Amino acid sequence: MADPKRYTAPPLPNDEFTGQQSDLVDGLSLSQVSKYINPDGLSSLDDPTQGPQGFPGPQGPSGPAGPAGEQGPAGERGENGEQGEQGPAGERGEDGLPGSNGQDGQDGQDGQSGTVGAFSDGTTIVSGGNTLSIKGGTGTTVIVTTSVSSGPTFEIGETGWTRGGEVFPEAVGGIAAGTSFPTGTGLETILQALLYPYQSVSFSDFDIGLSSGPYEIGQTAGDQTVNATWTTSGPNANWTAGSLSISGNESVGTIASSMDFDDTPKSISHGPYMFTTEKTLTFTLSGGQSEGSNATKTDTMNWRLRYLSGKTGSGFNGTGMTSQGFTETLSRTSPNNFSVTFGATSPANKGYFVIPSSEYSGSLTFTDTSTNLTFPFNKAVSDYTHRNLHGIDVDYDIYESQNSFGGEVTVRVNT
Repeated sequence: MADPKRYTAPPLPNDEFTGQQSDLVDGLSLSQVSKYINPDGLSSLDDPTQGPQGFPGPQGPSGPAGPAGEQGPAGERGENGEQGEQGPAGERGEDGLPGSNGQDGQDGQDGQSGTVGAFSDGTTIVSGGNTLSIKGGTGTTVIVTTSVSSGPTFEIGETGWTRGGEVFPEAVGGIAAGTSFPTGTGLETILQALLYPYQSVSFSDFDIGLSSGPYEIGQTAGDQTVNATWTTSGPNANWTAGSLSISGNESVGTIASSMDFDDTPKSISHGPYMFTTEKTLTFTLSGGQSEGSNATKTDTMNWRLRYLSGKTGSGFNGTGMTSQGFTETLSRTSPNNFSVTFGATSPANKGYFVIPSSEYSGSLTFTDTSTNLTFPFNKAVSDYTHRNLHGIDVDYDIYESQNSFGGEVTVRVNT
């Protein structure tokens, strides 16, 4: 067996050995190292063919850093931070559209009356056909003359009108000819009459509320409660309060009173009205005003006699007043200009006029209006008494045509 190789290691200083020892693997003590290495530098007795193991060398440098790993997932959303401070105010916006106008305020109280201003010489107050001119005076004293060269000169002084009893010879402005002012009449009163004359009031319409008819004599009307109505014209302030009244003639008397101009409609209870002769019942509405006479307006109801006319082939029969088919007329108070159109008939018949005897005197004429020639009628019966439907006896004269006629003819009666 060959001799084992010997390896002699150079001796190490104690301090270097100590330094190497410090770099040994953690937990390897000096006594353990001596198991493999002796002071003489001999190899291990366990493996004489292998040289002794050297001390671990110093740690090499760090290798280069590996590549960056992929980005991890996003973390959860953090909590909201605290509210920041308020920012500065923005710029002023454009003006909006104007708003609607507000309601008008209440009228203020009237101020005190001012003093009368001074008039200069030659000032014309009223111009027109008649002129009133200032001829002199200042302050509250005014001297005026009319346009008539021979007219008088009037002076309105501090104590008022000084020409009491003298009249204006002509109309000037609102002052009528013949007007006079009492001594002491104030300037304001005279100028108001001159520049703003009084305006009269009136009734423009009046309706008593009952039919005006006509009614036949003996017929009863009224006897009911109805509304009387009216309308007025002119300044309302010129009516006298409580002065309106309604009255009737023919012994009816006052049926409403102590009314104001605006009390329309006015309920009025009427008794029965009936007349046995021709009558016009007139109701008068009257109202007082600040100046001048009362304003009045009327409405009427009429009672009339019945007129008749027509054609018949059998001659006039007294009972025919109501049964022969004659035309009846209640609107007349005289036969003058009473025109009747007689219709065509076949065979030809005679024409008749039945006229109340009390409605005329003397003779009557009859004219064909198409030719303006006389159409002959004779008085067949005089004073024929007929009792009407209301129990009143009426005397009639009966006029009959001399000839029968078949064609249409219009005949006019004249007194």
